[in-house]
Amino acid sequence: MLRTAVLLLVAGCAFASRRYAVLRKRLYEPPPTLCSTIRTGDLLFSEGRSLKSDLVRIASARYRSEFSHVGFLRPRDGEVRVVHMSIDDGYIVEEPLADFIRRNRVPDIGIRRLRDAPDSGRLCRVLDSLLSMRKPFDYDFSLEDEQAYYCTELIVKALEAAGSAGQAEWSAEGGILYPARLDDRRLLTEIEP
Repeated sequence: MLRTAVLLLVAGCAFASRRYAVLRKRLYEPPPTLCSTIRTGDLLFSEGRSLKSDLVRIASARYRSEFSHVGFLRPRDGEVRVVHMSIDDGYIVEEPLADFIRRNRVPDIGIRRLRDAPDSGRLCRVLDSLLSMRKPFDYDFSLEDEQAYYCTELIVKALEAAGSAGQAEWSAEGGILYPARLDDRRLLTEIEP
């Protein structure tokens, strides 16, 4: 809890200084061909405009990434959907990418594919299981707690359950695994939307 309070204080100062520039950015607009490019299990890294996003970026500044959130992408019913841990809803959600962008006011994204991607059917079953039990958000950001997940923890645990071994190289810093830490080009390939 003290760690969260310190992060909030530090972020408050940084938040005020960059707020004006961030508010002027336009929202990301996915191209119409995105659905044909995406595979189930591709990772969506997003840049947010909230104080929470600023906190994550400040805490993970050494990785020099604008991304503050990560989730899974999957094409479904002719649209791209995002499966992610929502701090606002308090649990895992699945929503259309366009809704995710609008609701979170996302100005930029990165799409990555795991080089050692798990079987998409197995990953879908894992994600559907987590969605059906409405896995709660981990407000303590603890990798040790299996009862609740935060965004990067969802990625690691779901991939592990689906049989992918690549995430073993991702390491936590101070007990927290940041989205920027997952964006490792040795393990991921960038997908051009």
